[in-house]
Amino acid sequence: MLAGNVVAIFSSAIICIVCSLIKPQHYDWALMKEIPLLEEDPNAHLVGSCPAAVAPPRPGVVQARRPSTPA
Repeated sequence: MLAGNVVAIFSSAIICIVCSLIKPQHYDWALMKEIPLLEEDPNAHLVGSCPAAVAPPRPGVVQARRPSTPA
């Protein structure tokens, strides 16, 4: 059973390498730099990444109350 799994993994790797050497796609990796990051998107709301980040309330959704901490 282990031998069959190992053969399947390595044969798929060999097939991918051989096919990409025969017919490469020549992807332009500079296009990846044009994709905006989440931090740069003004419409993105980061929730939970820092204490100051708070999601805007959504209609119809009941927000859970956080327990108050004594000062």
